Amino acid sequence: MDIRDEILKGITVLYVEDELLPRETLARFLSRRTARVYTANNGKEGLNLFKEKIRDIDLVLTDILMPEINGLQMVEEMRKLREDLPVVVITAHSEISYLLKAIELDIDGYILKPVDYERLINTMYRVVLRNQQNNFALIIANELNNLLKSIHDFISLADKKISKNDELYDSLQNAKKSIKTLGLFINSLSGKDL
Repeated sequence: MDIRDEILKGITVLYVEDELLPRETLARFLSRRTARVYTANNGKEGLNLFKEKIRDIDLVLTDILMPEINGLQMVEEMRKLREDLPVVVITAHSEISYLLKAIELDIDGYILKPVDYERLINTMYRVVLRNQQNNFALIIANELNNLLKSIHDFISLADKKISKNDELYDSLQNAKKSIKTLGLFINSLSGKDL
């Protein structure tokens, strides 16, 4: 088993498709390659299932044109609840309006039917790996900020004990400025204000 297969074997997928045969066929394929597959037969059912399993779902695969709520409307609602949700669209439609809406929603992958399974697996791997790396980067940035805060607090405490005439005073002031700058830099890399 290669690293791609190992990573995918640990994820839970929500697959939303209104056509029964393609849904069942791809769900069987995915169930052999992922930890779990939830299926829904339209956007409304997919959204409700997502709300119920919001923390369990690692990746959403969805068709676009479906009854009740289309796939892109469903994703828009899901992203209001979990903005970091990775999504891959699997559709027979390549109209520019769908592509533009997918770009607007920052869809992570767009696969045309008939599905090329190798391309799907590679896309899923890329999307899930990128999401895991982003989550890991946020954890590291948060830990670094906690460390910087502790160092800053220590310097502030030392600062109170040292007079402005002491040789260490200027060094402590410079260190505080450097820590603040480093904290801003880490926040800019993570994309979050920690």
